[in-house]
Amino acid sequence: MKRLTRINIVRPLLTLLVCASAILLSMLTASPGQMDFEMGHPWLHAPIVADFNFDIKIPDEVVETNRDSIRRTSKPYFDLQPSAAASAIAALRSEAHSDGSKRITPRLINHAASLLSAVYERGIIDGDMKATYLAEGKQNILVVDGVTGTTHRLSDVLSPREAYEYLMTADTIAFRRADMALLDLGRYLTPNLRFNREKTQHQEQEDLKQVATIQGHVYRGERIIDRGELLTATDVSKIASYIEENSKLHASFQDRIFSLDFGGKALIVLSLLGVMMIYLYLFRYDLFESRHSLYLLFALVTAFPIITNVFLHNFISVYMIPFAMTAIFARIFTDTRTAFMTYVVMLLLSTLPFADDAFKFILTELIAGLVAIYTLKELSERAQLLRTALNITLAMMAIGFAYDITRIDSLGDLSVNWYTYIVVNGVALLFAYPLMYLIERLFGFTSTVTLVELNNINSTVLRKMSKVAPGTFIHSMQVANLAAEVADRIGAKAALVRTGALYHDIGKMLNAPFFTENQSGVNPHDQLTEKASADIIIDHVRQGLHLAERYHLPRVIREFIETHHGRSLVRYFYLQSVSKHGEEQVAREDFTYPGRNPFTREQAILMMADAVEAASRSLKVYSEETLTELVDRIIDKQVEAGYFR
Repeated sequence: MKRLTRINIVRPLLTLLVCASAILLSMLTASPGQMDFEMGHPWLHAPIVADFNFDIKIPDEVVETNRDSIRRTSKPYFDLQPSAAASAIAALRSEAHSDGSKRITPRLINHAASLLSAVYERGIIDGDMKATYLAEGKQNILVVDGVTGTTHRLSDVLSPREAYEYLMTADTIAFRRADMALLDLGRYLTPNLRFNREKTQHQEQEDLKQVATIQGHVYRGERIIDRGELLTATDVSKIASYIEENSKLHASFQDRIFSLDFGGKALIVLSLLGVMMIYLYLFRYDLFESRHSLYLLFALVTAFPIITNVFLHNFISVYMIPFAMTAIFARIFTDTRTAFMTYVVMLLLSTLPFADDAFKFILTELIAGLVAIYTLKELSERAQLLRTALNITLAMMAIGFAYDITRIDSLGDLSVNWYTYIVVNGVALLFAYPLMYLIERLFGFTSTVTLVELNNINSTVLRKMSKVAPGTFIHSMQVANLAAEVADRIGAKAALVRTGALYHDIGKMLNAPFFTENQSGVNPHDQLTEKASADIIIDHVRQGLHLAERYHLPRVIREFIETHHGRSLVRYFYLQSVSKHGEEQVAREDFTYPGRNPFTREQAILMMADAVEAASRSLKVYSEETLTELVDRIIDKQVEAGYFR
């Protein structure tokens, strides 16, 4: 039995309390007694009898439609400016007579003045305002002259541009457009209808107040609905109004938090989360100790109950929520048993807000989770997720149909809406693919999808390595193939070790000629001391980690770079230095790699494969015997050195 210490229990306990608090607080925002109901279908829940008086409200969408109708038909108020026309005509006559042009005749002036009088009689309004009102569907405006108001069609009122065009084209036979242009009539066109915002808004508010929001009243003790009755529009309004008023009565935070109902739910939440924590401690202690795994699993367990409360509170069907995502993510990043445990706990927590029979919900969603766990062991391509989402949708429809036919008299009573919700659920499951990237970034995991993407030799880092250090690139490819084959044979993570092998030597790109696989006759180490050469060789680990940070490689890949040499010696240059200066004069630490020793099976496989592949290039004869002897010798030395403890 593993010991619980103060250190290793604090994080799990805090995680449990935070998640429980989040779920319980979300429950406080949900209205009690949420129920699914639909007009034209039978009421399948318990009978409702009003235990308080309340008004039957007209649905918000109907009220808003009526208000929109009033807004469209309301008349904007405009004040008439009587002096505008006289001022414009007087200015025209004065300026035209003083112009002195022979082409501006008294007859032309009189014609223009007459037209100006006509357009001002029709009314001139701001052009942008007219366009806005026409777009809103308004047809009339109210023109106020003193204390008298007159309705005008909006289409009959002119904007300054429309008035100008009318003046220029009213009589093009007797008066040419060019002659009319001499008068520059646009200068005399100003709106004589000025918008009265205060009167307009006041009248609109008065009209809106007349819109009915209540269609009746229910008294305490009155029956609202009985089980089995077909729901009419009035019934739906009664039930919705009852639930809303009931929510308001229980809206007090203090009242709800100290109620027996909330206390019972708090105990259930803590118990279920406690069962989840005990499972991890007893059967997956590695996940219990890993903060990344612990946070991920409890985030999945917490998120969907909160979403369920939000949906119920907003009268949205919970069947549209892709609960199976919990099973998918838990299975991808952990194992089948943990995924099932996580999913069941999440599902039970999500059922708590239900006020009535939740059997159908648990039945269909449990099937969805089992199908997800069974069909998706790892996600490496989009087609897998598409197939899984399709299988989940079909399975939910099938089990839902089986449940429905036990509760109805004929197929005509089936609720088509429920099956629509399941289709939406299936589509929502496809978002698991992009969400996986977010989970990886938040919790520090690396999925198979990411490993597949990193395995692409056209990625920025590998393509650069193939150009700058082609020998190292070939070496990495060969190590990757060898390590993946070994991992596959012993049941380790082949995709992970292959990806780690591809990137383990990227640090060599910065000093490629100093590594044997990239040399072609000239060895730059001949010009350096043994310590300087060792520094360059050792530095490829540090440089590799630096490049991995720059290119945002996952933490698990950086660990391969750090551990592929462990704390081993750069033996060749160390022995040369010892032979020249004596062992007492040579600091062993100067020739030791700075990384950690391997601490996973995959890292150990890479260390072995890297050493074997590099050493195999020095063999003069390739045979099964020579290769076996080489592998045994290298790995025996690594084991003796304690690299795999």
